[in-house]
Parts: sequence; structure tokens; C-alpha cells
Amino acid sequence: MRTLTEIMNTHRSDKGTVMGEAHSYTPVYERWFEPMRNETLRVLEIGVCDARMPGASLQGWYEYFPKATIFGYDIVDAHRFDNDRITTFIGDQSDRADLARFVEFSGGQFDIVIDDGSHKAVHQQVSLAFLFPHIKPGGQYIIEDLHVAPDTL
Repeated sequence: MRTLTEIMNTHRSDKGTVMGEAHSYTPVYERWFEPMRNETLRVLEIGVCDARMPGASLQGWYEYFPKATIFGYDIVDAHRFDNDRITTFIGDQSDRADLARFVEFSGGQFDIVIDDGSHKAVHQQVSLAFLFPHIKPGGQYIIEDLHVAPDTL
């Protein structure tokens, strides 16, 4: 069975160790996620259509979590990545109405939420405050790239 790093590197995700501005999150994620890898999970990733590697992490999560239902949330249409276990939703992470529509659409109850969206603190705060009540007890909410503070989207 391949490691999360191997999988994300294969799919050219910046979460791995080789792609572009590789963040090397996968060795840490592996420690957190490996014990639940084969469980039936609900995983949400915010920000899935980076122009440099659109859909890369969705495909990586699909491979790593073979029993998971995976949701992708982005301001850009990512429906081309939808399949039997991946469902994408177009929405703005800073818009509470969009988040409410998404939670109604998806049913909430997430085991893992990964925010790799706009990287703006105010957007991250809105998403966290809105989505946190929709995480299962013991679930995880991860905000990536806190070192980034873009002036514009």
C-alpha cells in the first residue's frame, strides 16, 4: 500500500514533497490519517482547483482513503473531477450563504476538513466558524498555508 506522500507526489499535489512549492504536509498527515485510512469517512477539502495542479489533492484523497466520500469546495467549477466518491461544489468560503447551501447539499458530518482555499485569514475564520459544528466528534479541521497572506485572490 502506497504512502500518502507517494500518492500525492504521483498526483502532483503541493501537499507532497516534490511538486513546485511542495509543502511536505503528507508525512504529518500520514501520522494523523493512517489509523483511519480504511474507515468510511467524509472528507472535505476547500480549495481544490489551483491552476498549477487542479484536482490533484482530490485524486490523492480518493486513492488514499478507499472508503471515503470526498467533497471538494471551490469558487471555480471542479465538476470534471466528480466520480463515484468525489463530489464538488462551487462556492465562496467567505460566504456564509454558500457554506449553508453546501452543508445542506452534502449533509455535513465531516470526519476531516482541510482548508486550502483562499489563504486569507478572514475567509479561513468564516469557514472555520461555520463548518466546525458540522464536524463529527473527534474529527479534524486543518488550515493549510498559514504563512501565506495574499492581498488579492
